[in-house]
Amino acid sequence: MFAYFLFSIYMVNMLVELSIENFGIIENLKFRPGKGLNIITGETGSGKSLIIQAIGVVLGDRAGTGYLRNGTNRAVIEAVFDLSKKEHKKIEIQKFLNQLQIPIYDDNLILKREILLDGRPRAYINDQQVSLVILKEIGTKLVEIHGQHENQRLLEPSFHLDFVDIYGGLEGLREKVSQLYKRLIESKKKIKSSFYDGRRKKISKRFFTIRY
Repeated sequence: MFAYFLFSIYMVNMLVELSIENFGIIENLKFRPGKGLNIITGETGSGKSLIIQAIGVVLGDRAGTGYLRNGTNRAVIEAVFDLSKKEHKKIEIQKFLNQLQIPIYDDNLILKREILLDGRPRAYINDQQVSLVILKEIGTKLVEIHGQHENQRLLEPSFHLDFVDIYGGLEGLREKVSQLYKRLIESKKKIKSSFYDGRRKKISKRFFTIRY
């Protein structure tokens, strides 16, 4: 039976390459998505949905030994993202990774997941081992998969402004406004701190004068 599998990956143009090794029935595969709509076709049971599952695993979904290809003891999934294609996302992700002291080279972000037969799965960001929580946090900033019954984010009010900004091409402007707002808050704090420091000095001076 021949079938097609249609899916969309939010911000797919950031995903440059997906490498899958010993995952399910997949022995070795390199997937380079094109711009716009991507359609995967093949016979039923040929492993089309495994590609989406592999993307989910490399983005932080739970992974057990059941995903290992028969007769193997290690599966590897690696995804390469080009952050230069989304400047506002690049800034957001760089800030997050800077806190973890994880460098970004040439605007490339490489996520990797290893599933081991005799050990716990491992997660890496740019060759640095990280926890599953951190990998998942990065994953939510990079990709949103919309497939059958996978439209939860569309119903979450916290993401509705994101959709409006993306539709209007306002992501870059939003980032600039966010930075200006942060600078405004910092300036207000400094002014407030200077005001109270000045009052404390005046009170201390008056106290010293009255006392002596």
